Amino acid sequence: MKIDLRRLPALLGVAGVAKHENETARRWARRLEIPVALATLWLPFAWYADAKGLISDGLLQALDLMVWGAILLEAVVLSLLVRNRRLYWTQNWMNLLIVLGGLPLLFMQQAAAMAFLRVLRLLLLVVMLIRMTRRSLRMLARHTLAATLIIALFLVVSIGTLVASIDPNVKTIWDGLWWAVVTISTVGYGDVTPVSAEGRLLGVVLILFGVVVFSMVTANVAAVLVGLQVEESSEEISREEVRHELMILQRLEEMEARFDRLERLLMEQRTGQAMPVKESP
Repeated sequence: MKIDLRRLPALLGVAGVAKHENETARRWARRLEIPVALATLWLPFAWYADAKGLISDGLLQALDLMVWGAILLEAVVLSLLVRNRRLYWTQNWMNLLIVLGGLPLLFMQQAAAMAFLRVLRLLLLVVMLIRMTRRSLRMLARHTLAATLIIALFLVVSIGTLVASIDPNVKTIWDGLWWAVVTISTVGYGDVTPVSAEGRLLGVVLILFGVVVFSMVTANVAAVLVGLQVEESSEEISREEVRHELMILQRLEEMEARFDRLERLLMEQRTGQAMPVKESP
């Protein structure tokens, strides 16, 4: 049984606007994609702040609601612009679940809302990871160094922060980031290692993505260096070609001068008179 990977985003409920939709809807989907992605980048830090008690519950709830509001705004705008709303919500059921799941937070007391927020934050994290995975694959397909480095930075920051939030052996966010850098670079010092099941699961995700991303970074750096060498070689070849062309022109001028002398001598022999010498231009 073959699995059509193109249908996977729709099955996961994060397909976005369909390709056959109108241009306005697709344009607004592209416009909203980056702001929503930036808003959801707060989630790993929110998880860490909640686990370590770094900020108050009220501020944490307000920031989480801002992320939920970004998802809500995107969903409302796109559902108004698409022609087939039923298809849109069918293929984006995860967004619908988040939107509906966040509505009770507006009426809950703070203590009850915090427990509910953790569940909602988990759903938002899942959506963020799926979306960023799709975008990362599109960026990696461009084979550009900048895009690959952006993806590597996102993986290090997000997964490193999450591991620091949930694993007791990773004490601080800096330890989490250090572990993520060491892991994604395939160095693996072993000085910081997750011991919980959740932390190790995130480690597996980072390793799988890290092998691909770090290989792409290495390949892109090599491509840049090879490109510089090719450019230098091309410049050297161009200089050689210019020198060669100048040499050919000089030879042609010498041959032209010789032909002029021969022509003058032939004319002198025929006429018996000395012919004037042509001056070189």
